[in-house]
Amino acid sequence: MSLVPKYCDRDLAEAWSLQRKLKEVLHSAQPGQCGADSLQEIQELCDRALLAIPDEPFQEKLCEMERYAADFLAAGRGVRLDRDATPGAVFQRRLILTTLEAINDRLASLETLRRDVGLVPAAAPTLQKF
Repeated sequence: MSLVPKYCDRDLAEAWSLQRKLKEVLHSAQPGQCGADSLQEIQELCDRALLAIPDEPFQEKLCEMERYAADFLAAGRGVRLDRDATPGAVFQRRLILTTLEAINDRLASLETLRRDVGLVPAAAPTLQKF
């Protein structure tokens, strides 16, 4: 099994950009009020990110976030996310934001892995930290 990541710096940059766009779309989303256009935009951004980074944990989190977003956008038709919002919509928004943060953390880890693998020659012995 190779430890060399199957993505390059350009792929990571694209994934970061897509993650930021997802965050923008989802921060402004209201339950039941965004319609098919917002859901389609979210799905397209997720699909592009899935293609950019072939990392299973990253892809699982993206799919999870996409499911939460679909549920959130379909929930509470006509209800704004304010004091009239359902507790379910608030919980869904928190799930989305938590999952976006997990995606952010995974991208940071992948970036560190990419950088570290690039610095260490393939035959070099590993150093143990004490």
